[in-house]
Amino acid sequence: VQGEYASTTNFVTDAPEAKCTTWREETGISAIAVLSDGLERLAIDFAGKSPFAGFFDGMAKPVRASGVTGRDRILSERLAEYLDSDAVNSRTDDDKTLVVAARR
Repeated sequence: VQGEYASTTNFVTDAPEAKCTTWREETGISAIAVLSDGLERLAIDFAGKSPFAGFFDGMAKPVRASGVTGRDRILSERLAEYLDSDAVNSRTDDDKTLVVAARR
């Protein structure tokens, strides 16, 4: 949810009915991602006002392929390296937090 000002923080725990949706298994959702605004330039297609599928598909694919239940240490290390890469840092100077979960 966009705040009144750029870089406004909206916490999931503040009025969760406005920002959280529940779904049933039959919706076909196979992965979810939660990210901080520091990644929005990579993850959002501003022209189409929608998530950028290339970003989210690229993040969810290795999570789905992982044989680890819970936190995969190797994937977490690779994600940290990616988030701290020159390619990402050249597009944002904000915090970069990303959590990805997938159903297998």
